[in-house]
Amino acid sequence: MKYDTDIQKSAFSARLNEAAKAADLHHYGMYSDLARHFGMSVPGVRKWFTGDVIPLQKIEQLAAYYRVRPEWLRSGNGPMRELEGVDPDGQPQTVELHQVPVVTGEQWRDYANGLIEINSLPKVLATGQLPAGCFALQVEDNSLSDRILKGMYVVVNPFEKPAPNDLVVAYVNDAFISGLLARRDTYMIIPPNTDYRPVDLGNNPEICGVMISVVQQKLK
Repeated sequence: MKYDTDIQKSAFSARLNEAAKAADLHHYGMYSDLARHFGMSVPGVRKWFTGDVIPLQKIEQLAAYYRVRPEWLRSGNGPMRELEGVDPDGQPQTVELHQVPVVTGEQWRDYANGLIEINSLPKVLATGQLPAGCFALQVEDNSLSDRILKGMYVVVNPFEKPAPNDLVVAYVNDAFISGLLARRDTYMIIPPNTDYRPVDLGNNPEICGVMISVVQQKLK
């Protein structure tokens, strides 16, 4: 269907622009630079970035040019890049980078039901082995602790089964509530910062996922 094709072209265009920005190559004259590199015309290259054309035969070369994974550039699957690092013992290891969409409380239901175009959402850059479908949210107060402060972003795994004392995100009255999960007579959210009161979630809370990492700021 043409609608599906247009979405694919738009998504590819968004990833290509992200790759150019991440490589610090998103600048005036970049179309000319790419045209010279690939032996093409400037209008032909511009069509890649505007979502008119997906250059299927040049995905591998484009990925190499921007130092991103070909599969990510082609389909959006997996991390944008894989970086080489060292583990605590000094041994080489691969560090995965993921662009995780930032979701607000107002967007949660639509996001959970697949009704939001992911590429339209702002992103944070997270590392580690993250399953597809993780999302991030911005912390709106200082209830979590003195290390997870208002304005930071937390990455949430919606597929991990929460256990007592896990830091979780619940959805209550069209908003996210974060804290330690507890079970008393009912489920509770206990803020690590004791200046904030516990929140009673009832017997059937909507738990959105388990918090797995913290990010200082979103991508520009």
